[in-house]
Amino acid sequence: MEVLKKFSVFYGIGCFATSLFGAPAEKQTSDSTASVAKETASKKETVADSKVYFKVLGWMNTMQSGIRSLDLSADEQSVYMEGARLALEGKEAPTKLGDIMEPMQKFLKDRSAESEKKRMAEVKVIAAENRKKGEEFIKKTMEANKNLKKSASGLVYEITKAGSGAKANEEDSVEIYYKGSLIDGKVFDESKEKTVTFPLNGVIPGIKEGLQLLSEGGKATLYIPDNLGYGEYDIPGIPAGSTLVFDVEVVKVVKPMKSAGADKEASKPAPTDKGASNNPAASAK
Repeated sequence: MEVLKKFSVFYGIGCFATSLFGAPAEKQTSDSTASVAKETASKKETVADSKVYFKVLGWMNTMQSGIRSLDLSADEQSVYMEGARLALEGKEAPTKLGDIMEPMQKFLKDRSAESEKKRMAEVKVIAAENRKKGEEFIKKTMEANKNLKKSASGLVYEITKAGSGAKANEEDSVEIYYKGSLIDGKVFDESKEKTVTFPLNGVIPGIKEGLQLLSEGGKATLYIPDNLGYGEYDIPGIPAGSTLVFDVEVVKVVKPMKSAGADKEASKPAPTDKGASNNPAASAK
């Protein structure tokens, strides 16, 4: 897991300059009163929106900077914000950067490693608890629903609609509807009214395996144990060790496009070794 990414403040986000002061107001006629009121309301909305934008910008910069990996205490957060304010106000750094950069980098690296070690130990405990809950959930669900099947990998599934079109393989992309939830029913992601398309070789193993069971038009519910999901990764909305439940519908299987060069190569006769048998079955030996 990558921690302590670049400490750059802006990740490709442009600088915004908004003037909040217009020209001096002129005398308005009664006919323009409604227009002025509307313009005033619009300005108030713009100011309110800008507060949200800057708050989100602050959140994004903090999340992308990697500072959270240092597990700052309340006092350390306060000092960090003091430094951020100095930068916002265009003031000089608290000390000469050349004098402090090397020891600071070492401190941050050591602090990050220490925090990551502590965090991973905590995550392992959380993952073990969630894994046990997931195993119990799948066991009870299979006892209650005899239509469920279990694959060799441990994926549990129920095909609720067979479908009649093509089936995908791992080199294909698929267009699907989906809803992902935890075993307590909390939805962490869904496509809603719009389909999404993605390559099968870029998703978690449980989704990759489950979607290959379906033809176009097919629907299924997949019960994905953590080893076929996100494992011990603790990501927003999905705690470490979580068993996942996905309702999926395959709308279309998208075959990879072949380049003109690949088609040309495919049209050539297959090379044969000298002395090879003309019997097609010989290569199977």
